[in-house]
Amino acid sequence: MQLCLGYFGKRVSPYFVVSRTERDIELQQSVLNDRDRELYEEIITHSVGRIIRVRINPAEQWAKKIDQLMAERDTFSGLTFSLRWRSRPADYEEELDTKDLVDLLRSDPRLLKEEDMERVTNHFRCRIQRAKVMLEDRGMGYTLQ
Repeated sequence: MQLCLGYFGKRVSPYFVVSRTERDIELQQSVLNDRDRELYEEIITHSVGRIIRVRINPAEQWAKKIDQLMAERDTFSGLTFSLRWRSRPADYEEELDTKDLVDLLRSDPRLLKEEDMERVTNHFRCRIQRAKVMLEDRGMGYTLQ
């Protein structure tokens, strides 16, 4: 006895259906990954990236100004304080060190190489994925905010 299935109006074996279904899943995943990447690039270059770029320099300037104010203060005990802007190392391999990320975000997005855009995209994808897992672990739903 031979088992046959209907697939788009044709009689085919279950193995054929399984192989086609696996191929279709891979194709759909590829399309989703491409659209996902396009969405990340759009967000990074136009919305969130622009906001971050606008805030980087003032944050660094603020840190320098506070450092200068702290250095000028007389504490009467001889203690001095300082504040430094330091890069944070990446937590995971897919992420970028803060210095590398800031350097890339400071760049004009139109001038970034494909490789650099991919690195930034992977960085944010990893961070978002970790945030989703963390929220799920806490039993909370998540939004993309």
